Amino acid sequence: MLINRLDQTENVLQLEVCEAIQKLEPLELDRATFYEILLQREWVSYCFTPVYDIIQNRLSPLSITIKPTIRQIIQEEYPDSGWPPTGEVPSHREDLVTDLISMGVTEDQHRNSWFSAQTKVVMDESVESVRICLDTEFPDVALIAFLRFWGEVLTAVEYKQLKPRILMLLGSRPSRFYLPHIKHDEQINSLAGAEANTDSTTHADELGKHLARLISNSSSKSRAISCAEDSCKKAALLKVTFYAQFHQ
Repeated sequence: MLINRLDQTENVLQLEVCEAIQKLEPLELDRATFYEILLQREWVSYCFTPVYDIIQNRLSPLSITIKPTIRQIIQEEYPDSGWPPTGEVPSHREDLVTDLISMGVTEDQHRNSWFSAQTKVVMDESVESVRICLDTEFPDVALIAFLRFWGEVLTAVEYKQLKPRILMLLGSRPSRFYLPHIKHDEQINSLAGAEANTDSTTHADELGKHLARLISNSSSKSRAISCAEDSCKKAALLKVTFYAQFHQ
């Protein structure tokens, strides 16, 4: 199956992101440096919803079936149920800050933190990547591949690599953001069997089903896969570039 090629590419790229993080030796880092990594990563998280909104509104009618999935992911970021909303339920970004404080980041440290020059580059290029996807031969494939790999698959990879140190700092306190996002976002099933798999409903796998179907219906599966691979490579490069700023 041609789509196995995309699975193989994604596996290699995931390893590259893992290696970029492991070079930092998260368990050995002093607290201040580890806190700074998480504080900078918080800024990248603010790009999540805008990128999903932009992609959602630029998909062609060919991808209409994926829109409810993307919409649901966006709405999960603000889990206040009912109408009118009560305003009592924290957003995921607020949960992120709760975890930071639980790990020992002070209110002043968080309030006074700001994005670095390199973090700003990563934020800007995350949005610019959407425009690049639109200029490809198969823009829908490129857009969904980027959204899934950047926003879900690699996000779970990042947090998994940081998880041991996060758990150490949290102690007995629960995680409201990082650990739940690993569970919700991670890839469980390969793309090769995505359409047949019904045993996983993570964000990565749900988007993977749509991506596999779109590739399968493309006029050239090989060229569509190449578009997806390019999107995944861009997503991985953004992650590696972000962590490179912390290398000594």
